[in-house]
Amino acid sequence: MDDTTPKDEAPTFIGAKVSRYQQEQQIATLAGDVVMRQGSMQVEADEANLYQAENRGELSGNVKIRDNGSLVVGDHADIQLDTGEAKVDNAEYVMHKSRIRGNALYAKRAENAIIRLKDGTYTTCEPNSNAWQLKGNNITLNPATGFGTATNVTLRVKDVPVFYTPYIYFPIDDRRQSGFLPPSFSTSSDTGFMLVTPYYFNLAPNYDATLYPRYMAKRGLLMEGEFRYLTKSSEG
Repeated sequence: MDDTTPKDEAPTFIGAKVSRYQQEQQIATLAGDVVMRQGSMQVEADEANLYQAENRGELSGNVKIRDNGSLVVGDHADIQLDTGEAKVDNAEYVMHKSRIRGNALYAKRAENAIIRLKDGTYTTCEPNSNAWQLKGNNITLNPATGFGTATNVTLRVKDVPVFYTPYIYFPIDDRRQSGFLPPSFSTSSDTGFMLVTPYYFNLAPNYDATLYPRYMAKRGLLMEGEFRYLTKSSEG
């Protein structure tokens, strides 16, 4: 089946160890290795109640929602079966292609695959190694545009807050787009703790620039920059 088929037009496949259907209420109760597949989306849970009249489901226990390279897991979820819109409580998420991951009080997945996080985190660090992460009240990740935004953001390095901004936007894939790049940090006897938060400017197809604000505990703030260009006869 073509994964690009709209979800409301794609057939749904459902499996579970135990199932029961209440015809009068139009409610299906599933238990044990519950799996639902529709288009590109696959949903797993320990238990599920499906409400046919409302075309929605309630999932509980080891909830997993996979779709187009993203995975959201949690304790409980409400899902709209025709569109794939879902709210997952106590959520953790991974966007495999861009190696983005994090967690949230809850995650909302929209029909267009946009992920919205409440009181969430964002990092590209390896699992179990949160060298840095962004923590924000509201984080939105949009795979279609390749951008993320966040409000009331704290940059935490090894769980220590080092920077705050009320709003930030940043690229979430490898497309050439203006925005903040992943930060880096180091320590030395000369500079003390040093934090670099690079910002990339996509100025034109043949030239760009990157600004490197460096905060050094022993020396203060240093601004550096890099400009790159490419012509038919030269580059720099």
